Amino acid sequence: MCDEKGPLSIAGVMGGAESEVRDDTVNILLESASWNFLSIRRTVQAQKLPSEAAFRFSRGVHPATALRGLGRAAELMRTLGGGIISRDMVDAYPRKAPVVRVDLPMQEVRRLLGVTIPPRKVAQILESLEFVCRVKEIPARRRRTAKISDDDLTLQVIAPDHRLDIGTGVVARRI
Repeated sequence: MCDEKGPLSIAGVMGGAESEVRDDTVNILLESASWNFLSIRRTVQAQKLPSEAAFRFSRGVHPATALRGLGRAAELMRTLGGGIISRDMVDAYPRKAPVVRVDLPMQEVRRLLGVTIPPRKVAQILESLEFVCRVKEIPARRRRTAKISDDDLTLQVIAPDHRLDIGTGVVARRI
């Protein structure tokens, strides 16, 4: 990261002395960012410069958390330090992170867990973990019988942005 005078920090790895807060600091510019975790790992290895920031960013941080973190930091500075928060903010993230959607067939839930759990209960469990769920019926042409059973239902699930361990697609048996 640079300004017109030169380098300020190694983004996501180490801040520079010019950006430190001192006893005589009056104005603070908050920067909240999300860095490519692979780039952070490579930089740490190449520069031999491990840091707390690099440790966090090298594990992956969802871009949506940057804005939430910025808001929280600004609010803490206001309430605990008497800071005055500017109304201006610049968001320069090049592209929005994709929403992670997963189809979870109830038949696969039963197969993977070995027990039957009603779809509404599965949805309730996932929603308590901040997932968004919607129950969808399997089309009639793909059902074994005319009557709809729990095995004929699929949960359409949207993962919360802090769950980087959840992938997109369909949970199903691999053949």
